Amino acid sequence: MRTWIARFSRTFASVSSSRHPASSIRGITRCGVAATSLLVCTLVAPAQTRPETPNEDPAPATEPESLLEPIVRDGPRDQTDIRPDQPVVPARQDIADDEQRQPKGLDGTTYEALNQSPIRVEQTPIDQAFIDALPEVTFAQTLDAFGVIRGWIDKGGVPALDGSPLPPALIASVIIRDESGIVGEHTTVATTDQEAFEAVRTAADRAISRAVVRLQGPPDALRSARLAESLARTRLSIEISTGAPTPVAEGVTQAELDGWLRPGIEGMLLAHDGISRARTPSAMLASGRSASQVIITLIAEVAGDPTAALKPYEDLAGDGYELSFFRVRHAAQTTPDSPPLVLHRGGAVVPSVRTNELATLADRISAHIRGRAWQGVERIGLRDGFDPVSGRYDRGGASPFAQAFAAEAMLRYAKVRGADPTESALARRAGEATLGALAVVEGDERAPWGDAVSAAACLNALAELDRAAIERSDELRGLRERCLPAVDRAYTDAKGFDPMIPVAARGVVCRALVGLASFEPWNREQRIEAASSAIRRVYRETPGSDLLSLMPDLAWADLELAERTGLEPPSADALRALRTQVLDFQLGNADLAEIDRDLAGGFVLDTSGSPLPTWQSVRPTALLAVMLGEPSLTRGTMASGEVVPQLLELSESLRFLAQLTAEERLGHMYATPGPAIGGVRASLWDQSMPLTASALGLLTLTDTLESLEAIGARNGNAAGRP
Repeated sequence: MRTWIARFSRTFASVSSSRHPASSIRGITRCGVAATSLLVCTLVAPAQTRPETPNEDPAPATEPESLLEPIVRDGPRDQTDIRPDQPVVPARQDIADDEQRQPKGLDGTTYEALNQSPIRVEQTPIDQAFIDALPEVTFAQTLDAFGVIRGWIDKGGVPALDGSPLPPALIASVIIRDESGIVGEHTTVATTDQEAFEAVRTAADRAISRAVVRLQGPPDALRSARLAESLARTRLSIEISTGAPTPVAEGVTQAELDGWLRPGIEGMLLAHDGISRARTPSAMLASGRSASQVIITLIAEVAGDPTAALKPYEDLAGDGYELSFFRVRHAAQTTPDSPPLVLHRGGAVVPSVRTNELATLADRISAHIRGRAWQGVERIGLRDGFDPVSGRYDRGGASPFAQAFAAEAMLRYAKVRGADPTESALARRAGEATLGALAVVEGDERAPWGDAVSAAACLNALAELDRAAIERSDELRGLRERCLPAVDRAYTDAKGFDPMIPVAARGVVCRALVGLASFEPWNREQRIEAASSAIRRVYRETPGSDLLSLMPDLAWADLELAERTGLEPPSADALRALRTQVLDFQLGNADLAEIDRDLAGGFVLDTSGSPLPTWQSVRPTALLAVMLGEPSLTRGTMASGEVVPQLLELSESLRFLAQLTAEERLGHMYATPGPAIGGVRASLWDQSMPLTASALGLLTLTDTLESLEAIGARNGNAAGRP
């Protein structure tokens, strides 16, 4: 049987590690910052580029991405309703596990797996010409297919003689979720023309049958009513491949696959000896696995032998393994009763963030951080390691550093103007409660005063509280007294920093050294001198290429010291130069293909370990935010000078922060969407939510709001207003 997938191009003698002109992203070679070749529109010579799919635009102009239509639960508006008395087709008999009981429709009738279809096509191997001629699946077709499948779910099965038109596809995936997680799913890979016409129906048939088996319960008098109620509480997600897949050239190594795949946009299809297996973009989004990781599983599945995956992928190409990437139309519900959303990378492209929306975004992140509070009677504080797909946290509480950093974020946010008053009050209480919990070491918890970095983070958070508030609390006062010696020993002018302190954490310690001048006012001058010495030493001893890894903590320390001394920051020139350098790492619309426009505003940094922007982009964004409001770093007013250009640069970075922040549309893949909303994700294709990412996002928005307030006061002074 001829396999349908396009074979590797044998013209690729080698594959360059750089697939686009070096000028595509500004200043990359100067600054040691790498961007993926997936991000540019211009193609270089075919021998050095990945084959692109013909249409980079994800939707025609007449089909906006914001398209929302109320679903017709029994099918699309213009189709004949499925009659309740039509027979329901259960799953085929090859469905495994707990599906030994044959599922029933909501009318209680059991039927044979007829797999009938109104479309009859000759059972011949799929032809490459047929694949190449497949039309693009439109938004309207996707929504119509969604409506049909949702109607089938509500009826408890796929009617054998239903004539609802469904688009042909090489790959179709249907996922049915409830509050417990996935209850039914199936991905169909077509190997014949007929299977291509029936791919969507087949995927729906098997997914619904699995859901029925899972939800119907014991065979009692209430089974039918129980099943109907359970199915009504489910959420549906469908993916339909669109157009022909793009073959991966021979010579691309397993490590290079991560640079070829557009994560969350493209899925992976592996074929060998007539057997094909696929992973859709949403499946990869939910798992957080990269292309180089997924290929291992696909090899094992196609070969039927897990040991085959031990062989490097690039060595398998000569054995007839064929890998392609494919794109999909993706539609999903966020709640059981909501209309379907046509999704881009599992969500939607966030528009530019307006200044009046910043406080609302900060409110959402703050509420998410508060929601991480430990639910037991123990004084554990905040939890980390949150996986919204499963709805689970890692065991135990977050590290002392992460908790203290999050507490500082909430306490600083609680004081900013423009924040919701109710959320501000809740954030302040949560920040104090987190610090109080850190003062109590439970079980195998690490003591925050056990290392200088955690102790410094605690002092930085305590510095946001009134001295009287600390003195009134035995716990807060005790936390301060235990952390002070650990920070005091962290640096001496003669020996420098304690060698146990990582270079990237020295900015955190510098801030705490500045804070010691407030905690010990009788020794103020000596403390200020020690802090100034530490900050200057960091600038002298840190190579310019590594300086960004200490930001924004080092910049915060310098500006806090300048505020205490009343002098301009000695590092003003260095910070301004760093800002110019950092902006060369920022992805703009001109650097990106249309399909990747949700990456705009992110920074591609070697320190992030990824050629694409991740939550580490929030670090330079925080630096831009705090520099915006400092007159020595951003000169002028809104009427003249540097303020407006720098504000525009910052706004692009804030757009990417908003893109990283989970919103309702992403809830289609989350077990319980509520706790995840407002969390800052590790990346657009990794749904995990580190506590430090959300804390830094909240601090960045707080700095932005404070800088805007400072600029407003500066404008008033320039206009002569009191």
